[in-house]
Amino acid sequence: MVKLNGASEILSLKEFTRYIKEKKKKIAYLPPPAKIIQPYGFYANPARKNLENKLVRSGLVKSDLKDARREIARIRQVKEEVEIDCIKKAIEATKYGLMQAKSIINTAENEIDLERAAAAEFYGRADGHAYTPIVASGANAATIHHRDNYTPLKKNQLILFDTGAKYHGYASDVSRTYARGKPTKRMLEIYDAVSEIHEYALSILRPGISIKDFHDTVCEKYREFTAKLGVNFYPEGFPHLVGHYLGLDIHDAGDYFTPLTPGCVLTVEPGIYLPDEGIGVRIEDDVLITKDGIENLTESIPKML
Repeated sequence: MVKLNGASEILSLKEFTRYIKEKKKKIAYLPPPAKIIQPYGFYANPARKNLENKLVRSGLVKSDLKDARREIARIRQVKEEVEIDCIKKAIEATKYGLMQAKSIINTAENEIDLERAAAAEFYGRADGHAYTPIVASGANAATIHHRDNYTPLKKNQLILFDTGAKYHGYASDVSRTYARGKPTKRMLEIYDAVSEIHEYALSILRPGISIKDFHDTVCEKYREFTAKLGVNFYPEGFPHLVGHYLGLDIHDAGDYFTPLTPGCVLTVEPGIYLPDEGIGVRIEDDVLITKDGIENLTESIPKML
């Protein structure tokens, strides 16, 4: 048993309960979700609730049970080297996928053509998509999670890619905005603004700052740029977080209020979205926090239009 899962001792529920009471210890566990998750109409797997009921019936009280979710999230937010290597391999596949899509951007007829070009590399070099890809042309890019990817492409428009491969369960998450044909002066203006905000965000990211404080600080810079551009669509800041943890999940587990430490991997993804003008631009990199600052894991993926 030790060889299989590291457990050096196995107790019956009765023996386990006696042990907990004698040692005056608490049980760290994952509390069960609600029986039905209303927004989705899903019924939860009853296994965790059944375990909780058994523990309580055995004589333990709720105060003996400790919610382990926050601690597990904090452990997950710091990646080990083997995890970072998997993320890097996922990013490598994403790089080739985006480069392949970019190579046919002026000859493809439909968003789905570009999605399929990237997907071929994702499946050839990694384990496929980490999440449903976004290939949003023109006004579609102003919809944060446009996922239909079946709109015919037009001349002289921007196309926003938000996509990523996965490798051994670990995700990459990259956004690039490329031009099909010749972008207008306004498109370039918006793109340059996002690029400057993105560079500013990278410049302030470091160990010791929390994602929450990072987001708030970048939003201040965002407001400066949007004021210059005559944009007041999101006066409260971005319509999404400037960054989130990345790992086994796209929005990986982690505490957004605690200081970042070496080993944390997160995205940096400012964007400006103008539905009335039919323009949406986002630039997103995956970044590793190091003891000296950051390592931009996706820096080699071309950003230019």
